[in-house]
Amino acid sequence: MAKYNSTEWDEIRKKFRHSIMADTSLISLAHNLDTKEWPHAGPEEKPGKYIDFTYDELLIMPEIAGSGDKADHLIGILKETLAFDDPFGEMVAEVEKTSAQENPILKTLARLSIPEDYPLLLVNFSEGT
Repeated sequence: MAKYNSTEWDEIRKKFRHSIMADTSLISLAHNLDTKEWPHAGPEEKPGKYIDFTYDELLIMPEIAGSGDKADHLIGILKETLAFDDPFGEMVAEVEKTSAQENPILKTLARLSIPEDYPLLLVNFSEGT
């Protein structure tokens, strides 16, 4: 009995397309997760090799065929990797949002009640400001 199904695979592979880990060795990903080693070695053994295939196509690939456990293992590696990847993506978005709010020019304009879209050339600021 398979641990994962086609719906879960589709969600994981869709998210993984945008992951910074898509070109990382599956052996390295498995090792970093402290899970069972990925059974295939080689420079092409990366998530990018598999994520373009549907679940049914994945099951008939030579590396996976005949072993639903290998498919589950691959999906498990990708799913656990995404668990680490997603929080960092959210953190970067939050930092960018906070940085925009802490912009000293925008703070100065707000303090002086000058609209953000007002042309700065028309504002009588000194060169140092």
